[in-house]
Amino acid sequence: MNLGGRTTTDRDGTEGGDMWLTIALLAGASTAEAKPVGTEVSEQIYVFGDRFARWERRWWIETEVFFLKPLTLLAERNHEVAVQGVQIRAVYDCSKDWKIAGDNWEVSCKIEDIGLKVAPRIKTKHADAVLAEIDEKLTGATLQLQVGASGQVANVDLEGIEHRNERTRQALENMRQLMGRAILPFHLKQPKVLQEGMRWEEYNSHLFALPSVTASTGSSVIAHYLNSFSGMLLVQSIGKGTIGSDVGADRTYVDGDGGTRIESMPTDMIEMKMDGVAVYDPKDGVLTERVWSISGGYSASSPSALNNATYWNAGSLKMLAPGQRPDVGTTELVTFGNHDGLERWKPLAD
Repeated sequence: MNLGGRTTTDRDGTEGGDMWLTIALLAGASTAEAKPVGTEVSEQIYVFGDRFARWERRWWIETEVFFLKPLTLLAERNHEVAVQGVQIRAVYDCSKDWKIAGDNWEVSCKIEDIGLKVAPRIKTKHADAVLAEIDEKLTGATLQLQVGASGQVANVDLEGIEHRNERTRQALENMRQLMGRAILPFHLKQPKVLQEGMRWEEYNSHLFALPSVTASTGSSVIAHYLNSFSGMLLVQSIGKGTIGSDVGADRTYVDGDGGTRIESMPTDMIEMKMDGVAVYDPKDGVLTERVWSISGGYSASSPSALNNATYWNAGSLKMLAPGQRPDVGTTELVTFGNHDGLERWKPLAD
């Protein structure tokens, strides 16, 4: 894989340098460099039959996330790890379950294997045991999705993990938030008919959703540009959005007359930008690869405006050939610095 402009060998042993070099360069382009719609639109038109075919494939996902606020991973018995950053490497086996309302399907993606590199806010005594428990629960669990024909992922749930009380339910929700970072990049709007050189817009993509137990809100727009390259179709994506985290956080207080009042707390707004490139097979219109990056920081009007924390989500997904089983690596603690005797964080682009 290549996210940094160097030719390397993929984990399955195949040479993917030329394709990934082009994709990486396109994904780093600015809005001004994007190819506009105009007289360069060709006569080549693509119409595809089964628009859900990609949901009957196996996938390799590799992504990293830096959180604005730590995400807490909970063990069943009173231990936890506050996570600042995480790398997820996973193999999904997806299949269509049944058709639901409208032109939508419910899809199941079994997590065949998973490896996590977790950078904790503080290394605690039981952190390794917490991670081992999380890995064990996620391996073999199922992500249940609601997907549409145009490429959207409307909902993500995590099935196959038992929950018996408030703590285990919260632990499940936090794991769902974590795994959402490795499934929402599948969300990519695709028109019914594609024409080389065309452009289309996608509004309020779930790819911009922030990890939050109370949901996130806001608006976003992505401009997609379609061009051909080396016998494949490339979709370059450039987007931006303003997203609010922790929506619905209210507090109660007693006023001067002794009455109880409810006050809505100010919400931090995150200004985000996105770049990415996806590869489609022109024979059947199935997505085969995608790379993406999303970055964001607090807006000037946010209560946390003076906090220089940055949100970052980047990675790649790739369709696997039958029999391919990439190495997800070990689940372990890592560090951004040189302390606690932990292995140092290695960015995906290295």
